[in-house]
Amino acid sequence: IAQRFPLVEVIGVDPSTFMVRHAAASANRLGVKNVRFELGSSRRPPPGEFGVIYTVLSFHHWKDQAGSLSVLAPRLGAGPLLIFEISRNSVHIPGFRSHTLDGTRLNEVVKGTPFRRVETLGRGRLVEFALWK
Repeated sequence: IAQRFPLVEVIGVDPSTFMVRHAAASANRLGVKNVRFELGSSRRPPPGEFGVIYTVLSFHHWKDQAGSLSVLAPRLGAGPLLIFEISRNSVHIPGFRSHTLDGTRLNEVVKGTPFRRVETLGRGRLVEFALWK
């Protein structure tokens, strides 16, 4: 994202010190200057307001998905929270059913959170959803 949008400040967040260090080293090696990496999680995001929040192949790991969405919603400006996951409706990888997501499941999770609209942006083996307040 930082490479594609060099005028945007990007913050990568992960609960693992190893992953934060690895990502920072990768960005440094690639010469990407508009990104920084911080320890945090969906329940403990870095301070500030964000234009967009994007989770890539991690939403299925969130222990309290609805609770995390409620924590993140007030941190969003007018932009969406984007979720990129493996589609539950695609060809399944044996043993990874828990690593998939579909719109029906996501709509159930979103109920009771500040998000009022769920859009499916992409379909196929991978799926992307946009959640709007």
